[in-house]
Amino acid sequence: MRQRHVLLDVDSPHVGRLLALSDKVDHHIRGVLRMRDGSTVSVTNGSGGYGSGVLAPDGVELASWSQAPHPRTVTLLPGLSKANKLDLVVEKATELGVARIVPMDCVRSERTWGPDALKRRMTRWETITQSALEQSGGFWLPKIEDPVTLGEALERWQGIILDPSGEVSLSDTLTHAESATIAVGPEGGFDTSELAAAASSGWQIAHMGPRILRTETAAIVATALAAASVGLLAQRDQTPVDL
Repeated sequence: MRQRHVLLDVDSPHVGRLLALSDKVDHHIRGVLRMRDGSTVSVTNGSGGYGSGVLAPDGVELASWSQAPHPRTVTLLPGLSKANKLDLVVEKATELGVARIVPMDCVRSERTWGPDALKRRMTRWETITQSALEQSGGFWLPKIEDPVTLGEALERWQGIILDPSGEVSLSDTLTHAESATIAVGPEGGFDTSELAAAASSGWQIAHMGPRILRTETAAIVATALAAASVGLLAQRDQTPVDL
């Protein structure tokens, strides 16, 4: 049976250090999973550090610690869509190991994203990434950045923009990639002016085959293909060593 994986603040890892649990995590471990003191848990700090610990009355006592090498990176830029769709994309992208998620304000983005709503959703996405990292057993918590316009994204990165009009497939574009930056349009896709701007900025326009996918499906499938291409899905979890 797989150990429970928890994300904790580990500022000074050494054997015997007692790590505090939040009320939410403590309730889940003890109240939902029925784990008892003395049970072993897997621990990460979300920055590549990982180890094992033993559940104690006041937290988790650290038993081992290691630092994973930094993985190759996948950056996902999903167009601002309906909130529940983006929630799903953020969750699944975290499970697949992306390094960065940057929402984009596009021509066809949902117009309901006011500053207050966006601030609340950003907080929710941070919570979603934490839970998804624990569920998937990952070591690297993705960074959720403030939304950018498509123009800002084109200036900041070089990457792949998804559209059925692309002359090459995403799979072929990702062959032998060492990192990947992928932009996925909102519901309705990218406007023709946006695609023209991307092409003139050196971005590659790629399609995903004959099927027209919903924005959340396209983002998840593209992330999975990119993660596999750069090797994020190839390496098994490492075993922590005693300190």
